[in-house]
Amino acid sequence: MNRFTLHAPGHPPFLLGRERAELVLGRAPGVDILLQDAAISRRHARFAWQEDGVWMEDLGSRHGSFRNGARVKAPVRVEPGDRITLGPLELRLEPAAPAALEETSLALEDVRLWAGAQDGPLNWREALELLHELSLMMLRDLEPARLLGDLLDRLFTFLGASRGAVLLKDAGGALVPLAVRAQDPDSPLGLPNSTLEATLSRRAARLFREPAVPDGLLAESRTASAMAVPLEFDGRTLGLFYFDSTRGRGPFTELDLRFVASLSNLAAAKLLQQTLAAELRDREERERELRAREAQAQARSEFLARMSHEIRTPMNAVLGFTRLARAEALPPRAEDCLRKIEFSGRSLMAVVDEVLDFSKMEAGKVALEALPFRVQDVLAGIRDLFSQAAREKGLALEVASA
Repeated sequence: MNRFTLHAPGHPPFLLGRERAELVLGRAPGVDILLQDAAISRRHARFAWQEDGVWMEDLGSRHGSFRNGARVKAPVRVEPGDRITLGPLELRLEPAAPAALEETSLALEDVRLWAGAQDGPLNWREALELLHELSLMMLRDLEPARLLGDLLDRLFTFLGASRGAVLLKDAGGALVPLAVRAQDPDSPLGLPNSTLEATLSRRAARLFREPAVPDGLLAESRTASAMAVPLEFDGRTLGLFYFDSTRGRGPFTELDLRFVASLSNLAAAKLLQQTLAAELRDREERERELRAREAQAQARSEFLARMSHEIRTPMNAVLGFTRLARAEALPPRAEDCLRKIEFSGRSLMAVVDEVLDFSKMEAGKVALEALPFRVQDVLAGIRDLFSQAAREKGLALEVASA
């Protein structure tokens, strides 16, 4: 997956990729990259990541946006190495480092930024401790709900947030709360679900601060700022983290957002690794069960084949001697007895063949065959098989066809 970093004067590199597909630059509060220069318009330019690369768009700035000296009048694709200027400021686009290493280094970089920032709201030592705790949590095989709940607790305290939540996507794609933390248990989240779902669909962490948020979304809930950070790794989105703050605490900063996004990506990577491992275990278990069933079927087929062989061998001898005896001149009663013996033997051989057919059916090798027969012969055979047993019980057995 192609990812890039955008470098602006006085700022750390900003990631452009699936996890953050858009950056707006300007002097207005609430933009992604705040540029303190009189020649920069309030909303000066936008950089958007797409599958085919990064595109730059001028947002009607007074002093213009330029690529390689040419003023940008419509969205234009920019490449690493292009000379990009917004008014007098020069920017730089570079390929990003591989994802797994970059997310960890991004978190460490944010900690260093907190340590040197004059307005950093949080203690950088606490950030290091939190990063260390998450590293230990990643080494343990925690249940997803436990991992996300523990991380929510630590981030909620770390940020000094008023409300925090982990929301996961259900089978229909809707966001469902997994865990919620709040100083006031009865207070709702500062942003409606529609806004959170829109953030999730954009696959980019977003920071909402007054007065930049439209339609009074935050004003109604007395919230000074809110952030929504997708739980995403390698293009797969699981849900998001949400935090908001009251006016007493002050608004979240860009550094807050970047740090939470870094930890969120690490947690998502761990959850996806656990999911893939569970899927692999399930597949191996299904394969073991299939092999066991196949072994059982094979053993049954071999047993039936051996059993039929053991029955066929003596039965063939019985039938052979019966045919030899019938070839001699015998009294009618003896001839009738031999005929019944031969018929019974052949019936038993047919049963053995049918038993073998079960193993053939399991292998899909049984072919149905239609053969003509006389009903009278079948009924006569049934009479011969059971007439002697009926006589021994003093019964008369009569068989007739309609």
